[in-house]
Amino acid sequence: MAGKLEDGIAFHVYYSNKVFGYKGSTIAQLDLDDTSGYGPETITLTLKADIPGTYRYIVHDYTNRTSFTSNALSLSGASVKIYRGNDLIMTYNVPINERGNLWRVFEINNGVINTLNTMSYQSSSDDIN
Repeated sequence: MAGKLEDGIAFHVYYSNKVFGYKGSTIAQLDLDDTSGYGPETITLTLKADIPGTYRYIVHDYTNRTSFTSNALSLSGASVKIYRGNDLIMTYNVPINERGNLWRVFEINNGVINTLNTMSYQSSSDDIN
């Protein structure tokens, strides 16, 4: 999960940076991180009306991060499910047979979910946005 708050502060929640807090509130938290590559992983995002920004959910195939020809992520069968409370509101499936180690799934801008569903390449976790 990556995000940029309206005041320009950017963040990235992942295996070695599991929590992002802002103004005394936890905004994003990696609750469950499966490093075996088979999931599931769980992220909790707490959006507050007084902290506007853009939040992107991105899946990075860290194992193949140095490959610029891999399509392993697209063949993984990965899916992302969005819940609001206990209600499932959206499911995304990784694009099949596309090259890329970075799947930009969706973004939330001012509370509205916008589908991205694009594949690309990124070698450095620090440059994911």
